[in-house]
Amino acid sequence: MATIINGSDNFNTNNVATDTELSNAVSSIEDSGWITPTFQNGWTHYTAPYGDVRYRKINGVVHIEGLMKSGTISSTLPAFTLPVGFRPKAKLLGATQSNSVLGRLDVDTDGYVIPYTGSNVWFSVWCSFVAHN
Repeated sequence: MATIINGSDNFNTNNVATDTELSNAVSSIEDSGWITPTFQNGWTHYTAPYGDVRYRKINGVVHIEGLMKSGTISSTLPAFTLPVGFRPKAKLLGATQSNSVLGRLDVDTDGYVIPYTGSNVWFSVWCSFVAHN
């Protein structure tokens, strides 16, 4: 066992991963890659330089990001729908920025991503959650 001493820090080299172990860990990551949703109810991407709305799943965690505009703000009408395997176990409610006012974004168990309150001038969509399969 070798110990590397750097100032007052001690590092045990027995806990350092080999190149093969790191390669295997990286190759075992499950990543869907970014997916662009099909908008509903009048929603569309906001313009550059802001990022388009997109989502992905990495090792069971769904990430949604981007800025959208022009659709219907409603307690029931989704901006888009996440597919099976990308949906939460229970309904999620989140606060978001929406044309510089507080908005609410819901993600339902049926995959509906709903801009519940806020402004449709621009609506920020940023959230992450564990997917329920």
